[in-house]
Amino acid sequence: IMAVQLCRTVFRGLPAWLITSPALKMTVMEIGCHISSLTHTTDDINPFWQPPWPSMDFYKTPIEEIIKTYGDAKEGRLLSGICGHNLCLDRFGPPWPGEDRPFHGEAGVSRWAVDSVKGNSVAFFVELPISGLSLIRTLSFTETKVQLETFVKPLDGKARDIEWCEHVTIGDPFLDGVEIEAGVDAAWNAPFPLESSWRYPASGPLGSVPPKLALSMPLKSDGRPLGDVMTSRVQTPFFSAPNAVLGNNLQYSWSAATFPWLALWTEHRVCCREGRRPDEGG
Repeated sequence: IMAVQLCRTVFRGLPAWLITSPALKMTVMEIGCHISSLTHTTDDINPFWQPPWPSMDFYKTPIEEIIKTYGDAKEGRLLSGICGHNLCLDRFGPPWPGEDRPFHGEAGVSRWAVDSVKGNSVAFFVELPISGLSLIRTLSFTETKVQLETFVKPLDGKARDIEWCEHVTIGDPFLDGVEIEAGVDAAWNAPFPLESSWRYPASGPLGSVPPKLALSMPLKSDGRPLGDVMTSRVQTPFFSAPNAVLGNNLQYSWSAATFPWLALWTEHRVCCREGRRPDEGG
């Protein structure tokens, strides 16, 4: 097994780490531990989405500037540095009523540290004081594969339920022309009010959508504003996103016992909420 190299870098103006193996390069953000880029050492084709708005270090930015730029303090903390594959823990979405927590939980807005570098693996560590959790996230590189393991421990030693989502967002230029496949056998629209931007509005809220249609992404040349949220039931835990033109394929596999649902979120020339700028992602 070939050892990996780890060094400090800057990505989108924010502190990050660059991990280099013989076959791959990966950038991991210090704030949030987002996987912001993954490329072969022989090219710079990054499959992960990058937001069109500016990034900021909210630890060093006045809250007034965060609100002015991103529209909301709780969401702004996350939006100021989000990109690529981000970890949502121990909340997914907004905080519960009465809570003072960041959008998608603390993990995505906390400063992480390097825990260890051993052989082909790099581990990152963080403690979440509000959630009362400690996390270790380990990335192990073997040829063109990366294994991601996350260890979550309650600081008080008491087991409890948590909300946990691995939020993988693919963006252009890689996304344009991708034909996504996944081991799902059913898909449904989210239980949200019907919007004109939905790809399959005829199905209605909570309506069933054939998995092949749910997984289809609009082409960049399609000028219609399209955007929706669906969920799909996992039978075989994988998805594959090949781009035949670019000659690259992003694949994920996981434990179905841990993640039995695959959420499908699409934005194509449409804002998902007031204050957000149009973007293309899926």
